[in-house]
Amino acid sequence: MALKDVSSLWMSKMATGPAYSRTSGFLRRALFHFSLFVIAMCVTCLYLGSRGVMRLGGFVASGGPYVIAHPAPNWIWILPVSILLGMIFFFVNLATAPGLEGPNLVAFFWSAVFTSLGWNFLEFGLHPPGGQGLSWGWLVCAIFFLPMGLIPLVFMFSSMANTLRELSAQKKSYPDPLLLGRKTARLNNWLGSLAAQVLVVALGIYCGFTFFRSNAQPSPVKEEAAKQDVARQLKPNAPPTAAMRIQVQSGGRTLELRKEDSGHWRIFFRGVEYSSISDLPQDAGQAFQDGLQGLQDLLLNK
Repeated sequence: MALKDVSSLWMSKMATGPAYSRTSGFLRRALFHFSLFVIAMCVTCLYLGSRGVMRLGGFVASGGPYVIAHPAPNWIWILPVSILLGMIFFFVNLATAPGLEGPNLVAFFWSAVFTSLGWNFLEFGLHPPGGQGLSWGWLVCAIFFLPMGLIPLVFMFSSMANTLRELSAQKKSYPDPLLLGRKTARLNNWLGSLAAQVLVVALGIYCGFTFFRSNAQPSPVKEEAAKQDVARQLKPNAPPTAAMRIQVQSGGRTLELRKEDSGHWRIFFRGVEYSSISDLPQDAGQAFQDGLQGLQDLLLNK
């Protein structure tokens, strides 16, 4: 009787075990591919968001008692959210990857992050906003970021190519049809997993572009209203007459000083009025320091 009970228990486990494994395996593969989708979407948003910030000069802020030359755009929240979600689903991917056949494309996201950001640093370092020549700070970042992203690609592609050659070579070394069938199935599973991951990553990149552009680019109605608001705000700042206009140039940038009939001086830089020289951005203050000092000496001598 005991032997019969043990046999029944073993048979019941054999009957329920595969179904449980299939269910858990499906959920695990689904979560694995979903993590790749989310990471690809986050990296795409990070790439586009960094370009938007660099177009504004590389520094944005909001709040505070002073007028900010480059206020933070309303989509700036996408950057920290993308970084946080990308890190969370990176660990989700590592937790669900063991035991699954095929490569894991999550390793390529290291290169994707550093290569995309390095490209942004290189492009905007050579052609910074405002056209003030080369931006050496961004170019130095590009020198570090691009190799950190491109060099690992060589090893990862080499590893994938070696694995593919090994799986392909094993087909010829097994004359037994049963063993040959197993090796062929393993190669097909590896290639199928690779194709599925590439498709998921491509979908994540597409959704990242769509999501970012839908949040970063306002509708034509809102954009026109924003332009009208800016025009109304800048209109009072333009004095009807100016007794004297002085322009100081440095590195392709122009600082304009306007003296009204009342004797009051007004300071304009990149279309923004500043109440004093000390309120100018730090890089502008240093660039125009010599020119302003010479201008000050000239006015005092007069």
